[in-house]
Amino acid sequence: MINKIMILLFISMYVLVFNSQPVRGDLLEKKDNVKVEVVKTSSLTLEQKQKQSNMEKNVSTSMVPKATPKITSGAVYAKTTSAVYGIPKSSIVEILSDRGNGKYYYIKYKGKTFYLTKGYLSVPPNPKTDKSIMTNEQVIAYIKSRKVTSKTDFMIFTDINRQKTYFIQKYSSGAYKVFKTTLSATGNNVTPTIRGQFTIQSKRLHLNKKGSEINAMYAMQITGAYYYHSVLTNKFDKISDNTVGRRASHGCIRNPMDVAKWAYQTIPIGTTVLIV
Repeated sequence: MINKIMILLFISMYVLVFNSQPVRGDLLEKKDNVKVEVVKTSSLTLEQKQKQSNMEKNVSTSMVPKATPKITSGAVYAKTTSAVYGIPKSSIVEILSDRGNGKYYYIKYKGKTFYLTKGYLSVPPNPKTDKSIMTNEQVIAYIKSRKVTSKTDFMIFTDINRQKTYFIQKYSSGAYKVFKTTLSATGNNVTPTIRGQFTIQSKRLHLNKKGSEINAMYAMQITGAYYYHSVLTNKFDKISDNTVGRRASHGCIRNPMDVAKWAYQTIPIGTTVLIV
């Protein structure tokens, strides 16, 4: 009798230990706090397979970091080389614009604006172009956050730090969509591109008088002497400097020849321009 009881007890312990060992189909894998049960797919119904597939997708996408690039101001900051107008030496000032190709600067310091000659400022060299990519959706979200509107069905947005210009169209539904993006060349730090919100004022085929040694084509006036136009050309209207993708101009915004021509023919006067 005792032998039978011991045999039964041994069998019970064996069954208990065996069942407590995990088998491959019962393992749980934990990734980013998402629990996915791994089971044999051959035994699943169609609904269960779809559920598992969705769970696996959630895990895989949660493992991929989502970049959130930001649009930051392309402002140029300079240091004063001596005290002037009550501004102490070595103060950091913001350059709003220039006159005479960097001979004079319109600057802001502690909320006040001044004109200074270039001798009072030490302007840093051009920074590197920001290579991070903004999706079209992020660009539109930024435009909306700025509450920018346009009287025409188009809008132009230039991101100085990324040296990119986005052409945006407004549809009858009121929705905006980026439909063309290009590398541009904005002003050097010593002759920076003006920033702010403007409208296209006028157009002219040549930036300077036709036949000028240094010229550009398909010019669209932003404000004052600031234009969107093609890369530089010679007196025969042939490209002489094809630079885009970095700061390179005297303040205007250069675009590739084909883009400049397209914009000249497509974008109407009165279109809103945002330059950041």
